[in-house]
Amino acid sequence: MIRAVRIAKAKHKKQAFTGQGSQFASGRWHHQMITLVYCSGTAALAALEVFVHLQDEAKQIKFVLFEIKLPKNLLLEVENIATLPKRWRSQPPGAATKMMGSKWVTSQASAVLSVPSTIIPSERNFLLNPLHPDFNNITISDPEPFSFDSRLWK
Repeated sequence: MIRAVRIAKAKHKKQAFTGQGSQFASGRWHHQMITLVYCSGTAALAALEVFVHLQDEAKQIKFVLFEIKLPKNLLLEVENIATLPKRWRSQPPGAATKMMGSKWVTSQASAVLSVPSTIIPSERNFLLNPLHPDFNNITISDPEPFSFDSRLWK
């Protein structure tokens, strides 16, 4: 089993694994309207991945943390960063990585895609396809309260 973590706004905890949020905006690994859920290999990385998108107003937002168990047989891995598009870490995200993730979702190749984090490339993020038939084999914990340390808000 592979352990993963997802941090979400508490008010969205019931929809945290539906991919509903990805319907409204594109991300690094998907085009808008592609159903996808992002999570990370550790709680620390999940916190960084969420925090980079927050503004000061987010200090008032309540968050929750989910622990996820991913069976290894559900995983397709992007093993080598050298095989990614040259500007895969660009900000804003480029079309090439959006296309990669979107094609993976629509191909139904697997329930989970492992990709490097743009924040810490040696760490892994996991893309979950909630529409894949094997998605039900993923174990998701009940949400637990999560908050960012006040020293991060500088």
